[in-house]
Amino acid sequence: MRVSGHDVVERHFRQEYGAVADASAGDVEVDVRFAPVGGALPGRPVIVGGHKSVGWRVALSAPDARPLTAVIELRGRPLSFALSLVQGYFVEPLVSIASARAGEVLVPSAALAGTDGVLLLVGASRSGKSSLAARGIAAGWTVLGDDQVFLDGRGRCRSFPRRMRFYCDLPLVAPRAYAVLPRRLRAELGWRRAMRVLTRGYVRPSLPVSPRVFGQQHPAGAVPLGRVVVLERSDRVEALTVVGADRSAVVATTERLLEQQRERVSAAGDDRWRGAIDAARRAEADVLSGALDGRPLERLLIPGRWEAARAVAELARALGIEPDAGR
Repeated sequence: MRVSGHDVVERHFRQEYGAVADASAGDVEVDVRFAPVGGALPGRPVIVGGHKSVGWRVALSAPDARPLTAVIELRGRPLSFALSLVQGYFVEPLVSIASARAGEVLVPSAALAGTDGVLLLVGASRSGKSSLAARGIAAGWTVLGDDQVFLDGRGRCRSFPRRMRFYCDLPLVAPRAYAVLPRRLRAELGWRRAMRVLTRGYVRPSLPVSPRVFGQQHPAGAVPLGRVVVLERSDRVEALTVVGADRSAVVATTERLLEQQRERVSAAGDDRWRGAIDAARRAEADVLSGALDGRPLERLLIPGRWEAARAVAELARALGIEPDAGR
C-alpha cells in the first residue's frame, strides 16, 4: 500500500501500518493520496460525506485499476479524527477488495495465536474483539489483529499490521493490559475518558496502541487456523450460550460484516463499483468455505443486558484466553 500526503498524514499511516504504508513504494495494490482542500479531484465517483466536526471528498479510480486508487480531501478538526474515519470507511475497504482479488479475505475479527493455532473471533464493532485481544496479549497470546486479519483458502492467517484500539474503559475490560501500559498512554486514556464525560459521549475517540508496548511484533508469517467463534450480542439469553454453527452460517455472517464495512464505497452510485464489490463477495465466499472446512465452528451468544466489563471477563474465561478471568 502506498499512502502519500503532507507530513502529518504520512506519519499517521506509518504509525498505523508500519513499513506497509510506504509513500515511495512502487509496486502496490492500493494507492491512497491526500489532496489539498479546494482542488479538483481526479477520478470518479466522487463521494462526499462527513461526521461530527469533519468532512471529506473521496475520488475513486476504476474498480479494475491496478492499483486501486483513492484521492482524499479532508476538512475540519481534529485531523487525527478525520484520518481515522476515512481509514475505516475507505482505505481499509479498498485493501479488503484488493485482498479478494489476490485470493484472501480481510476478515472482521480478532485473531489470537496459541499452541493449537489461531483462535479467530468474528464479530461486529463493540462485540468485544479488541478487549479480548487486549486480555490475550497481556496473557501471553500472540495477537495477529484485534479487528481484522487476513485469511486464505487453506486456512492460514496473516497479521493485519494495524495498531490495536483501546477505549477509556480499558481498566475495567482488560485490567492486566491497562496495568502494563506506560504512564503516558494511561494518561492518554484518562484524557479520552474526560472528553467523553465532558461531551456526554459525543467525543469518544479510541487510543491506538502498538503491540510493541507489550513486547510483541506483528508476526511476519502465516499461522494455521484453529477454532472459529462468532461473537453475537443477544437479548434472548441470560447467560453465555454456545450455539452450533455450520460453515454457511459463518460465511454469511462474515459477508454481512464486510458489506457493512464497504457501505460508503458501495453507496457511491457507480454500477462498476457495485459490480466489483459483488465480485469480491463471491471470491471471499469461496475462500472462506475452503478456510473453514473441517475447523471447529461455533456461535457464542452474549446477554445484551451485560455491561462490557462483565461480558469480556466471562468471554475471556469461556474461550480460555484467561482461565481466571472472572476473579
